[in-house]
Amino acid sequence: MAKPLDIRCPECGRNGGHMVEGKTETEYLTSIPNADYPGLLPTYRVRTKRCVECDKLFGTVEMPEKYFNAYVLEIARLKGIEKSRAEDKLQIEALTNKLKMIAEITNDI
Repeated sequence: MAKPLDIRCPECGRNGGHMVEGKTETEYLTSIPNADYPGLLPTYRVRTKRCVECDKLFGTVEMPEKYFNAYVLEIARLKGIEKSRAEDKLQIEALTNKLKMIAEITNDI
């Protein structure tokens, strides 16, 4: 039997020694294809482990590092877009308020 990966329990913080309780029905799963990365079908494996310290179950996902790094970069990119859109929304609201004020002044003339 292969040595379990040393990973920290998210509940109690115990590092390593956790045994696999269950795993995905198929050994490896693939993500949904991405049009930006044709042919990029990252494989990953999902396992459920039981902590040797607190006895709680927790899930893990194992995948090639290059795919993990691509996911991290994509999350950062999406957060940037979200921030930019929030800033755009504030600018649009400010301009809308100015236009309303101009319309009210114009109506009073």
